[in-house]
Amino acid sequence: LAYPNPVHDRLAISFRSARTPTGAFRLYDAQGRVIRKFAPGGRSEEIDLDVRPHPPGLYVLHYADRRGTHWSQRIVIE
Repeated sequence: LAYPNPVHDRLAISFRSARTPTGAFRLYDAQGRVIRKFAPGGRSEEIDLDVRPHPPGLYVLHYADRRGTHWSQRIVIE
Protein backbone atom coordinates (compact mmCIF):
# COMPACT_ATOMS: atom_id res chain seq x y z
CA LEU A 1 0.00 0.00 0.00
CA ALA A 2 1.37 3.40 -0.98
CA TYR A 3 -0.32 6.62 0.16
CA PRO A 4 -1.30 9.43 -0.15
CA ASN A 5 -1.99 9.31 -3.83
CA PRO A 6 -1.70 11.89 -5.33
CA VAL A 7 1.37 12.87 -3.32
CA HIS A 8 3.15 16.21 -2.91
CA ASP A 9 6.29 15.54 -0.90
CA ARG A 10 6.47 12.23 1.01
CA LEU A 11 5.04 8.88 -0.04
CA ALA A 12 4.37 6.31 2.68
CA ILE A 13 4.76 2.66 1.70
CA SER A 14 3.34 0.04 4.06
CA PHE A 15 5.20 -3.20 3.36
CA ARG A 16 4.21 -6.59 4.79
CA SER A 17 5.57 -9.97 3.73
CA ALA A 18 5.10 -13.48 5.11
CA ARG A 19 8.71 -14.25 4.18
CA THR A 20 11.97 -12.35 4.40
CA PRO A 21 11.92 -10.07 1.34
CA THR A 22 14.32 -10.88 -1.48
CA GLY A 23 13.25 -8.20 -3.94
CA ALA A 24 13.36 -4.50 -4.54
CA PHE A 25 11.06 -1.59 -5.24
CA ARG A 26 11.56 0.42 -8.42
CA LEU A 27 10.00 3.77 -9.19
CA TYR A 28 9.47 4.32 -12.93
CA ASP A 29 8.76 7.64 -14.63
CA ALA A 30 6.21 8.08 -17.46
CA GLN A 31 8.87 7.11 -20.04
CA GLY A 32 9.51 3.79 -18.29
CA ARG A 33 12.92 4.75 -16.87
CA VAL A 34 13.88 3.52 -13.41
CA ILE A 35 14.46 6.66 -11.37
CA ARG A 36 14.70 5.10 -7.93
CA LYS A 37 15.50 1.61 -6.60
CA PHE A 38 15.42 0.47 -2.99
CA ALA A 39 14.87 -2.71 -0.99
CA PRO A 40 12.70 -3.22 2.06
CA GLY A 41 14.69 -3.72 5.24
CA GLY A 42 12.49 -6.42 6.74
CA ARG A 43 9.26 -8.39 6.56
CA SER A 44 7.14 -5.59 7.97
CA GLU A 45 7.96 -1.92 7.77
CA GLU A 46 6.79 1.56 6.90
CA ILE A 47 8.94 3.21 4.23
CA ASP A 48 8.97 7.01 3.96
CA LEU A 49 9.94 8.01 0.41
CA ASP A 50 10.81 11.63 -0.40
CA VAL A 51 9.40 12.37 -3.87
CA ARG A 52 10.20 16.11 -3.89
CA PRO A 53 13.20 15.67 -6.24
CA HIS A 54 10.88 14.31 -8.95
CA PRO A 55 8.78 16.56 -11.23
CA PRO A 56 4.98 16.35 -11.20
CA GLY A 57 3.57 13.52 -13.28
CA LEU A 58 2.53 9.90 -13.44
CA TYR A 59 4.86 7.24 -12.00
CA VAL A 60 4.68 3.50 -11.35
CA LEU A 61 5.94 1.96 -8.13
CA HIS A 62 6.78 -1.72 -8.69
CA TYR A 63 8.01 -4.49 -6.38
CA ALA A 64 9.41 -7.79 -7.65
CA ASP A 65 11.36 -10.59 -6.02
CA ARG A 66 13.10 -13.83 -7.04
CA ARG A 67 10.14 -15.93 -5.92
CA GLY A 68 7.87 -14.41 -8.56
CA THR A 69 6.03 -11.91 -6.40
CA HIS A 70 5.07 -8.80 -8.36
CA TRP A 71 3.13 -5.74 -7.23
CA SER A 72 2.57 -2.38 -8.93
CA GLN A 73 0.75 0.84 -8.17
CA ARG A 74 0.39 4.04 -10.18
CA ILE A 75 1.53 7.12 -8.28
CA VAL A 76 0.70 10.72 -9.17
CA ILE A 77 3.17 13.34 -7.98
CA GLU A 78 1.67 16.82 -7.90
